[in-house]
Amino acid sequence: MDGGPFPDQAAAHPLATPQDVLERAEQYAEAADFLFKGKTDAEVALHVPARLCALQAIELYLHAFL
Repeated sequence: MDGGPFPDQAAAHPLATPQDVLERAEQYAEAADFLFKGKTDAEVALHVPARLCALQAIELYLHAFL
């Protein structure tokens, strides 16, 4: 098997372009903004789902630009 254990995987799931990654980062940033909306500073520090969305957006922005 010269194509590896999953030879059709590349055809079914092509690599994401930087533009694709940037678009996904924007979606995560929008989700974080939505989840943070109406929260006080104290609540923001404890609102884990929104923080995870924000961190994922930052990571994807970095991947898109590097």
